[in-house]
Amino acid sequence: MTPSLAASKKGRNAAGASRRNVLKAGAALLAGGAAANGMPASVQAQDTGDPELARLQRGRRILLQGGIVLTLDRQLGDFAQADVLIENGRIREVRPGVAVSEDTAVIDAANRILIPGFIDTHSHSYQGILRNILCNGQVDPDYNRDILGTLTPAFTPDDAYIGMLATVLGMIEAGTTGVVDVSQVNHTPEHSDALVRALAESGIRAVFAYSRGQGPAAQYPQDLARLQHSYFSSRDQLLTLALGGAAERSTFELARTAGVPMVVHLRNVLPQRNDGDKLAELARAGLMRAGDEYIHCLDLPDETWRLIRDTGGRVSLSPPIEMSMGHGKPAIQQALDHGLRPSLSSDHAVTITSEFFTLMRSTFIAAISSCSAGAKAGKTCPRCSRAATCSNSPPWKARAAPILTTRSARLRRTRRPTLSCCGPIASTCGRSTMFRAWWQT
Repeated sequence: MTPSLAASKKGRNAAGASRRNVLKAGAALLAGGAAANGMPASVQAQDTGDPELARLQRGRRILLQGGIVLTLDRQLGDFAQADVLIENGRIREVRPGVAVSEDTAVIDAANRILIPGFIDTHSHSYQGILRNILCNGQVDPDYNRDILGTLTPAFTPDDAYIGMLATVLGMIEAGTTGVVDVSQVNHTPEHSDALVRALAESGIRAVFAYSRGQGPAAQYPQDLARLQHSYFSSRDQLLTLALGGAAERSTFELARTAGVPMVVHLRNVLPQRNDGDKLAELARAGLMRAGDEYIHCLDLPDETWRLIRDTGGRVSLSPPIEMSMGHGKPAIQQALDHGLRPSLSSDHAVTITSEFFTLMRSTFIAAISSCSAGAKAGKTCPRCSRAATCSNSPPWKARAAPILTTRSARLRRTRRPTLSCCGPIASTCGRSTMFRAWWQT
């Protein structure tokens, strides 16, 4: 039996460090953040039927006590044992020995690792109900024909809602607490409303990159104005707005008018697709902005990489999908060579899990494999020869180096936390404002 919450002699609530109680704490934190950010009252007031969870949801102060805290913040440092205090849905303190009052609900985090939540910077989240159905498929023709051409047009608003909710709840469970959603299923305004509603009800921090749909009732892209007015009137909330689309002048102009970032898939598949030339035209027109996100970035020429860097663009790579579905060789080293630190993204779960540890391991293997292949061919990558940071460097120069940087929210005061659990790992703060800071800078 899992220990239940019981009042201690000091009047505080205590909970055993079981997976069940850690997940309950996560649900409570989600509820606290939702209340602070205008989630619909019907969602906040859902009856879970669990008195322990209900007590946590009502708590104004929650303390995660005695966990191993890895903040990924050099100023705060890491702790072999420390507490995390959440107050009104925001992290207030991260240190050992946080004093608590009688009204504080205490969660025993002993033997748990508290870490920042991962941020998935590119996800077609509506496809959650299609998970794993195309395990051996290629992007062309299989994915384009079967997923985008056949199944996606048949999605109802309810399908879109369920698919989105299944994806983002799975992300929270696996430690991903921020996402850039690029759901290309906005067939009607009702579909768009359903997608936003699912994101809001999940409690995840998200950028909703409003994207195209199919059929005569589709209102893309002009429905952006209604969505912005209805759901995204404030920037100080868990959900923010972007515009997903192609590297075309009309969509970039609309994004600039609305004051939102662009999210764009880029591939130079000559001669039928030359996104590099399209980006050059957009740059000449002054339409590229800092904070715009560019996905995949496959086979781009050097001048295109420089345009992305010089205009403050962000890069999102999906190495497991790119390698397994035939998109092309992941542009990990190209991004690094041009001074861009790529973020990572799952793309979708139709073929491969969106779990972030798998994603990071795959990316690391892809990067090392590329370097090793170059070394065998008698080539040394510019980064290695300059910094002597990989195994291809001479032994007397080689040293461990962080060749990849994942965009992760960080534990800081006043951040909105969320809690999820992956085995013994509890993620506490992916809903922090660090996500918004990364997106906007």
